[in-house]
Amino acid sequence: MWRKTVFLNISAIILFTHLFANPPQQYGIDIDHYAIQIVLSDSSDDIAAKTIIDFFRSPEVRTLRLDFAEFAIDSVLLNGKIADSKFENSKLDITLPVVRDTTISQVEITYHGKPADGLIGKNNKFGRRTFFVDNWPNRAHFWFPCIDHPRDKASVSMRITAPERFKIVANGPLTTKQNNRDGNSTWFFSSKQTMPVYCMVFGAAEFSTMQQTAAGQLLLSYWFFPKDSAAVRNFRNTPQMLAYYSNRFGVFPFEKLALVQANTRFGGMENAGAIFFNEKNFGGRLSFEVTVAHEIVHQWFGNWITPAAWNHLWLSEGFASYFGIQFFEKYDKSRFWKLLENSRDRYLRQQKWHEQALTQTEPANLFDMLNANNYTKGLWVVHMLRNELGDSFFWQSMQAVGEKFGGKNWTTEDLQMICEAQSGRQLGWFFDQWVHRGSIPRIVVRYFQDDSAGLQVQIEQKQSPATMRLPVDITIIEDGEQHDYRVVCRRRVEFFSWPLRSSNIKIVVDRNIQLLAGIKLVRQKFTSKNN
Repeated sequence: MWRKTVFLNISAIILFTHLFANPPQQYGIDIDHYAIQIVLSDSSDDIAAKTIIDFFRSPEVRTLRLDFAEFAIDSVLLNGKIADSKFENSKLDITLPVVRDTTISQVEITYHGKPADGLIGKNNKFGRRTFFVDNWPNRAHFWFPCIDHPRDKASVSMRITAPERFKIVANGPLTTKQNNRDGNSTWFFSSKQTMPVYCMVFGAAEFSTMQQTAAGQLLLSYWFFPKDSAAVRNFRNTPQMLAYYSNRFGVFPFEKLALVQANTRFGGMENAGAIFFNEKNFGGRLSFEVTVAHEIVHQWFGNWITPAAWNHLWLSEGFASYFGIQFFEKYDKSRFWKLLENSRDRYLRQQKWHEQALTQTEPANLFDMLNANNYTKGLWVVHMLRNELGDSFFWQSMQAVGEKFGGKNWTTEDLQMICEAQSGRQLGWFFDQWVHRGSIPRIVVRYFQDDSAGLQVQIEQKQSPATMRLPVDITIIEDGEQHDYRVVCRRRVEFFSWPLRSSNIKIVVDRNIQLLAGIKLVRQKFTSKNN
C-alpha cells in the first residue's frame, strides 16, 4: 500500500475496511508507513535518529503503543504537536485525542543512543567497520519504534547518513544520494510495498557491487566485500531462480533485489528486496546456492505473503525450504530427489520434534521457532500436499494464494481453504494429520512372492498411538519392467496383492520419495488376512 499522508477526509467506511479486513496485532491500530532517519558515525556505535510513523486508528483507541528499546528520547510529536507519552519497559505509549471517525495520524519520535541489538556495528571478517540490521524475529524495536510483530505490515523509507567511504544498501530503490560537506553522504531509499517489520533493513560497508536485470526488468544487484568477489559464483543461477519463481507465484513482489554479504547471525536473512548472507559463506569452497534459492522464495512466502502469527511460521520457513530445493527439479531431478531424501533422513533422526504439531502455542523465546518442524517437516507437508492434490491443482493453489493474500497475512486455515477451493476436495484430514497433530508414521512393508497368488504385501503402521491415512507407492520391477502402484493405508495392518508373470522381481517402496515416514522393507512369508 502507498504512503498516505494527506487523505484525512477519506470516508470512515473505506478506512474501516482497510483496518479490519486484515486486523493488525494492536487492535484498532494499523501502521501504514515508517520513515526512518539514521545518522551513523565512524567513531561510535551510537546513532542519532528520527522515525516518522503514519498510522490508521479507530475512534475507540486512545493509545498508540509502540515497541521500543531504552533510547534517550528527545521528542515525541503527534500531528506536529508535542504528545503526551509514557516510556517504560520497552513500550512507548502515546495518548491519542478523541476523534469521531477512523483517521490517519502521524507520530514523530526523535532519539539517540546505542542500539542494544537489531542494528549492529562491528568489524567484518577483514577488520573493516560495518553496520548491518538484523531484525528477525522481533528485534527491530531495538533501533526504531514500531509494532514489532509480522501481523502489522507497512511500507518503509530510509534516510541514512554515513561516512563517504560506505556504500549503503536498503529496502526499495535508491531515490537520491548526496555528498555532504562534512565527509558524510546521505542515501535515501523508499519502498512502496508493504512488508513485515523484521524485513526492514539497511547495510553500510565498503562494498564492491555488480548488477544486471532479471525476470523482465527487475534490477538484480550483488554486494560483497572486495576480497570475496570470487564467491559471486554462488549466485550464477539467481536469474533463472527469479524467472522460475515469478512464473510459479506471480511477478516479483518488490521493486528490486540485492544479494548482500553481511554480518547477520543467520546463514541467510530474507529481508524484503535486500537479502543478507552471512559473510562466512563467502570465500570458501562450499556452495550455498540452496540457501540463495531458499531466501529468494521468502520474497513471496514470508515477505509478501506473511504468516499472521508466529505459530504459523511453517508457512514461511516450510514453503521456502521446499521451493528452495524444488527449483532444482526443473534442471536436475536427481539432485532434487537427493535433497528430499537427505532432508527426510535428517528429520527422522530428530525424534524430539516428531510428537509436536506444526501449529503449537507461540514459545516465550521466538528463536525456538527455528526448528526442524518449521523447516523440514514444513517442507515435507508442502511436498505431500502437492502429491495429494496433483501438480495441476497444487500449482493453481499456489497462484491463488498470491492473488488472495499477496501483501497481506495468512494462516494455515487460509491455505486449507485455498487448496479445497481449487481442488474441490475436503482436506481437513490432511491438515489435521500433518499440521495440527504430531506423530510421524513408521511403516513396515513385508512381502512374499507366491507362484499361485502372486506378490503378497502387508503394510503395518507402527507409530503410536493413532493410525494415519497414508498413500504408499509400491514399485514392482519384474524382469526389468517397472510397474508403479499407489495404495492408501488407513488401518494398522493392510494387505495387498498383485499378479506376477516372473520370479525375477524387485520391490521398491516410495521410489519417488513422496512420504515423510520411516520405512522398513522386509521379505517374509505371512498369512493373507485383513485385520
